[in-house]
Amino acid sequence: MNITEMFSDSYISYPFSNSKRILGLGLLFCSGIFLIVPAVFAGGYLMRIIENTIEGNYELPPFENWKGMFIDGLKVATVVIFFMLPGLISEFALFVLVKMGYATLNPGLMIGLFMLTSLFYISAYILSITAIPRMAYKNQLRAAFDFKMVFKDIKCIGLKKYALSLTGLSIMAAYLILFAGFLHMIFYSVGAMISLNVYITDFAANLLIYPLIIASQGRFMGLIYLERFQSP
Repeated sequence: MNITEMFSDSYISYPFSNSKRILGLGLLFCSGIFLIVPAVFAGGYLMRIIENTIEGNYELPPFENWKGMFIDGLKVATVVIFFMLPGLISEFALFVLVKMGYATLNPGLMIGLFMLTSLFYISAYILSITAIPRMAYKNQLRAAFDFKMVFKDIKCIGLKKYALSLTGLSIMAAYLILFAGFLHMIFYSVGAMISLNVYITDFAANLLIYPLIIASQGRFMGLIYLERFQSP
């Protein structure tokens, strides 16, 4: 499958393959009082989408085995935090040094630390896009931390195709997040005009946009990983 077909499948066809399940995913974002709970379930559902994609299924997966989905969500969170940890530490060090006044005393150090932090986050993003699907494929948490095999998977996919896919994935993710913010602004404005509670406007915006982000991103990650099996 070429990149254009992957994008068409992930962002146009797949999210609407089952209207009830995409609605259920939207409700998942709006159901929890504490944000961490629906976020973990969303991570678990993301992994389930990746698994289904790798197995060759076209439709959004059903909402079942909630305990397993929550555990999968914790696994995804573990992988993301692990890969982001160097960047978080570097960013914290940068914040502390700025507070201590080093931004004016040693601007070169600040620029270098900022570049290092950016490099850590970019590396985390590049690796996690393959590490999470690898974990889903192997059904093992440790598979995400097998760096030798993660790099081998990326090589099998093809460096050029992987780079183009990640660039497109990043652009689409940024676009959807910006669109979500724009949608929130519109709903807030309309809500204010008709004296609608702010939580209702939040509910409506989340119901419309965030399930599309999870569904399309999970599908695309699965399709990228499938390319590693197309290598000769």
